[in-house]
Amino acid sequence: MLPDYDQFRRTTWEERIAIFSALSPEEKAELFRSQVSGWLDRHRAELTPPQVAILEEAIQLAVPEIYGARKTEQLVMRTKDLETRAAALLTRDQVIDALTMQWGMT
Repeated sequence: MLPDYDQFRRTTWEERIAIFSALSPEEKAELFRSQVSGWLDRHRAELTPPQVAILEEAIQLAVPEIYGARKTEQLVMRTKDLETRAAALLTRDQVIDALTMQWGMT
């Protein structure tokens, strides 16, 4: 069952890993889209258009296949490309907070 994102956000690292691991690929993709969408909504006013665009692209790229056992080479390449471009456009803290589950660990 997909957790409420705000509740998920308040969990410890260990709890996040356990919860995320138990989700289906579809639920993982939905949770990631919720995370990035929420972060983007909260920070849109302080972001440049290219930063907004990369986050919107991350939301679109978050498909269940990313979390499945068999990823196409094209999907892996698109994901790595997005990660590289996001790292160039966003600060390290923004990347962690918006695109990973590692918030609060730095």
